[in-house]
Formats: sequence, structure tokens, C-alpha cells
Amino acid sequence: MPAVEASVLAVTVQKADGKPLPGAVVTIHALDAPAHPAAPVHAAMDQVDLAFEPDLLVIPVGSTMVFPNTDTTSHQVYSFLAAAQIPAAAVSRQDSAARALRSKPDS
Repeated sequence: MPAVEASVLAVTVQKADGKPLPGAVVTIHALDAPAHPAAPVHAAMDQVDLAFEPDLLVIPVGSTMVFPNTDTTSHQVYSFLAAAQIPAAAVSRQDSAARALRSKPDS
């Protein structure tokens, strides 16, 4: 593989009306090199003041994730994705670490 110099890449993701698209995620892959997937991680998506924290979380395939609940209000945690199934259940502060998922590659 030829040597490549580092450079800066600026990407702006916009909606059709030209306004920024909040929460957009852009991934970049070399066309002439084999993919090297990121190592799995253990991540957490907390619920704080009736909002997710962080509000966007991208995790590598094979990662595990928990959904703690720092709120005093119970929340529903569920997924519609076949690659990231978790049982639908209310999560209260008392059982905050009880729900976990493992992401899988799409089939």
C-alpha cells in the first residue's frame, strides 16, 4: 500500500433545505485497504433529567451497552433493530444496570 499523507477533511451534513442535520454520523473507509473493525467497547447511555446522556452514542459491532437510569422517573428501553435486540422493560433507578444489549452485524 502506498504511503499516505495526513490531511484535514471537513464534512458538513445538511438536510435538503441546506440546514445542518443534527446528530449525523459520518464514517470513512479506505477503498483500497481491508477494513479493520474497531474493537468492541462497553458503553452506557444514561437517562438524566428526562434526556439521554450522551444524546448520541456510536458503538462498534460486538460492543455491549447498559442503560442506567439516573432519573427518579422510570423509562422504557427497547430496540426495533434486529441487530440490537433487548427486551422491552421499564428501567427504574433501582434496577438501573439491569438492561444490556450486544450489537451484532446486520444480516
